[in-house]
Amino acid sequence: MMTIEQYKTQKNIELLAQRWPKTSSIIFYTPRRFEGNLKYAFIDICARIKKQSLPVAAYFLTLHVEDYLSLRAEDLPVIHWSPETEKPLKSLLDASVVVEDGFYYDSPPTPPLLFSALQGAKQVNLWHGTPIKKIHLQLTDSMVEIDYHMSAIFKYSASIHTVCLASKNHSDLFKKTFLAKSHKVTGYPRNDILKRQLNRADYINVDLETLEQLTALDGKKKIFMYAPTWRDGDPSWLSKIHIEQLAGLISKLDGILLINPHPFERSIAENLLQQIPGIFFQKGHDIYPLLRITDVLITDYSSIIFDYLLTDKVVVLYRPDHDQYIKKSRELIPEQFSSVQLPLAENLGELEGILLQLSDSPKEEQIRLKALHNDFSDSHSSERVGNVLMNLAGCGALKRLVYRFKSFLNNMIKL
Repeated sequence: MMTIEQYKTQKNIELLAQRWPKTSSIIFYTPRRFEGNLKYAFIDICARIKKQSLPVAAYFLTLHVEDYLSLRAEDLPVIHWSPETEKPLKSLLDASVVVEDGFYYDSPPTPPLLFSALQGAKQVNLWHGTPIKKIHLQLTDSMVEIDYHMSAIFKYSASIHTVCLASKNHSDLFKKTFLAKSHKVTGYPRNDILKRQLNRADYINVDLETLEQLTALDGKKKIFMYAPTWRDGDPSWLSKIHIEQLAGLISKLDGILLINPHPFERSIAENLLQQIPGIFFQKGHDIYPLLRITDVLITDYSSIIFDYLLTDKVVVLYRPDHDQYIKKSRELIPEQFSSVQLPLAENLGELEGILLQLSDSPKEEQIRLKALHNDFSDSHSSERVGNVLMNLAGCGALKRLVYRFKSFLNNMIKL
């Protein structure tokens, strides 16, 4: 519970942040770990700033000391916000842009003072995937309890300046989700590594042991990833997926089963799943370096579907608890749900039949879905996002061109 003194402090810093003169400084922040769209957009923009000597500063702001140390080890600019340390207030107040991934609420685990110090910055949303489930302002047409957390979500939905999308076809969807001033079709930065080779920093927060083991098997055995979506922390669904039998089925197909539980439910699933022989349990925070070497994705309602389409490998839907999910967990977005016409199994027997008849290349419907949900299939989404961020931070295309030319001349003089 916040005291009256803490509340007044928060409001005072918020007013200061709104009046503070901004610099060409960009803060990447999530209360989660260093992974996903923020990770790859941040790595890319840091490399561009350094290589082209651009007049922009970029920092990753984290609550996790492990991520702070990992980024420091790669010489990446990082700020650690901790109750035990002095607060990096000026660095936050200077920021003209804050980049987040959908968890930037005025509620725990984001510290209130941190949230207040960034209030003067333009907020850019790199949402963590194209949704099939209803989210944020779409929930206002449902029977929801309007508690503090829900009100913070609604406030957040109205505070976004720019949202970056994977496809122009998602514009109407995100207009119903957020009240953003601008929508930019850039593609998702995390999908870049599905199309390019990995760099050193890409390995941060990756399960390197599992990656090494699966890489050694790549080309020798077919790798199946099972990646279910979040089920609001309810472990009862685990009894319906028959994971031990699924592992046996994949083994019978001479394949490898890689399990990637939703990060919010890893602690629920880990104890159970790690006891089952014949599976690899993904323990890292960033799955995309592993995703790129898999051959088949098995999932349900996860946004990972739309990302995986870019690999031109096969997606299979496995929804043995569909009725329970839509009744007890989350309503689905009708147009999104109906658009995903992929091989669908409602039980293990149906899944076996589908897997036995799988081809190695996607069918026509999957190719259509790829084009519908992804305007780009290259490895330059991080660059496009970086351009959006630098424009908002006052370093537009012309200024970037001038500095690139200066950098080129300096390099020529050194030669």
